Amino acid sequence: MKILFITSNRIGDAVLSTGLLDALAARHPEARFTVACGPLPAPLFAAMPGVERVIALEKRPYGRHWLLLWRRTAATAWDLVVDLRGSLFAYTVRVGRRRVLRPEAMLRHQVHRLSDLLDLAAPAPPRLWVSDAAAAEAERLVPAGAPVLA
Repeated sequence: MKILFITSNRIGDAVLSTGLLDALAARHPEARFTVACGPLPAPLFAAMPGVERVIALEKRPYGRHWLLLWRRTAATAWDLVVDLRGSLFAYTVRVGRRRVLRPEAMLRHQVHRLSDLLDLAAPAPPRLWVSDAAAAEAERLVPAGAPVLA
């Protein structure tokens, strides 16, 4: 199963979307993911199991970043496209199913809105994946037993 997951350019919104991505991975453990996001949050997704590719897109005038994404993804027949940007992009590629987050007034927390997109029973909390190299670097930088404020 091939899933294209389009998330935010902003780090905070991208972090909130990680719970939804984790829920998708639990629902479809055989899935191979391509994540499209801005350059700043791109490293958040690199260590996630099942991620084949992270496409870091710089926003371009007149929405030209969507054309770049289309060029990189249109040749693939996707089983599922999840578009958290609420764009028309998911309707321009070959896909079996699509889930597009619709704009709405922020009356509920974003984690609830994202979880509703996949009809999850409970809100999907954010999840961060850490590579072995990043974990080793953290152990090197943070002394064992020392209090840490992060």
